[in-house]
Amino acid sequence: MFDTTVFMDYANSTMKKKPMTIEQLARMVKRGFDDITIRMATKEELHDLRKDMIEGFDRVNADVRDIKIALGPMVRFVAEHDVKLQHLQNRVDRLERKVGIGR
Repeated sequence: MFDTTVFMDYANSTMKKKPMTIEQLARMVKRGFDDITIRMATKEELHDLRKDMIEGFDRVNADVRDIKIALGPMVRFVAEHDVKLQHLQNRVDRLERKVGIGR
């Protein structure tokens, strides 16, 4: 991204007084590119960032895999107990109706 403050500072101080020369424009553009170059990541930094991201995603994927493995038996356990609870509720409902306290 071009740093507009360099241009605006120059424009505010110089353009009111005299027209810009090619050399002045070249210096202004060079300063803008130099500013971008200072803030730009190197290939090595991008490589390190990519490596860190891959390692992070690998850890997240491993955690998700562990969660899926742990949840499988729990889901079956809850489903089995849900069936048992429903069966017991049906039995209680029938008994309550027989003794006259049904819902």
